[in-house]
Amino acid sequence: MDCFPLEGLNEDVFWDFFIVQAFGTENLCNYLDLEDIGRSIILKLKGSPLAAKTIGRLLQTNADYTLDELWKLEQERTDILPALRLSYMYLPPHLKRCFSFCAVYPKDYMFEKNTLVDIWLAEGFVEHTGSIPVVTVGQQYFEDLVSRSFFQKVSVTCDKYVIHDLMHDMAQLVSQDECFIIRDANDLRTIPPNVRHLSIFIKRNIRYHDLMGLCRYKKLRTLLCSKAFKHKEFVSVLGSWFKELQHIRVLSYSLPMLEDIPESIRNLKLVGYICFFSQHTFSILPSSFCCLYNLQILDASTCVFKSLPCDFGKLISLRKLRAKNFSYLQGEDLRERIKVLKHINQIEGNLLVNLPGLKSRKNIGHALLKMENNLYSLHTSRLAASRSSTFRGH
Repeated sequence: MDCFPLEGLNEDVFWDFFIVQAFGTENLCNYLDLEDIGRSIILKLKGSPLAAKTIGRLLQTNADYTLDELWKLEQERTDILPALRLSYMYLPPHLKRCFSFCAVYPKDYMFEKNTLVDIWLAEGFVEHTGSIPVVTVGQQYFEDLVSRSFFQKVSVTCDKYVIHDLMHDMAQLVSQDECFIIRDANDLRTIPPNVRHLSIFIKRNIRYHDLMGLCRYKKLRTLLCSKAFKHKEFVSVLGSWFKELQHIRVLSYSLPMLEDIPESIRNLKLVGYICFFSQHTFSILPSSFCCLYNLQILDASTCVFKSLPCDFGKLISLRKLRAKNFSYLQGEDLRERIKVLKHINQIEGNLLVNLPGLKSRKNIGHALLKMENNLYSLHTSRLAASRSSTFRGH
């Protein structure tokens, strides 16, 4: 079959589109002195709407912007990446850090705003700004990147975002020494020695001693395993990771069925975000899990917790807990039980609270009403009186 080369927009249509992106209007009456400059810019953008959006919005936010850098960029006839890279160069440092980190995810990955912001927080990418909650600051980071077209919403009805392939290429280019994706066994031999953020998107043709070999990358801050390794040896691999990779901030993986979390997880003192994405039922988390004092997010939305350890309240940084179902909990001291809920301001899932001898649901109600919860249901059980009450939340 004959080839059909995909061209950019024709010049007239592209010019009109660029004006809207740069000035918010198609009327250039107030900017006649800039028309020649604008016409020279679009020659560099090769008819690409994405390039027009990013450079146009860059011009909006940089009134004193000069074109010297754009002209200095080497560019082939069909190459628009230099123009996109320029938009990255003019990002504030905090946005550069957040965007370049996304190179640890593959192309076409669908991002959820709140999840990505939680990960940025755990990585330490979000700066505290006065009295503004740090979560709010992180969400503003995300919106700033969306407004500059670094993220694009999948659809108006879907709260998910993607990064355009060309933008993803740029993210990989600027973070090639820090971010790396393992797609096949051969990639294990080309991991950058100073890698900070690593993701694994394969599960076949990979040997467990190769996974064990990741322990030598002591600077790792992020470790994402997108596939479930079902072999029981993976538990020993996890144990080694937890002992050796003590600078991990973000951890995502799936345990083999019927296996528990290794006790050595206590070594991850700096971890701020943990995701268990398997359909796993935990009889109880290991007591060593309660040593993760910097843990902010525990995302186990597909897991069931039959019980939580009595020392769960020691997780003083934990503010969000997601689970499919969990019971809470089996200790003796009623005040301690309510105290454990004190620090967590976001709970998602079905929560069963067994409170022996509870005379009133007022205390537990007050504790929960102070939170920004997304409970599917809350059941409080007065075991001594053989009575129970159910709250339905949203």
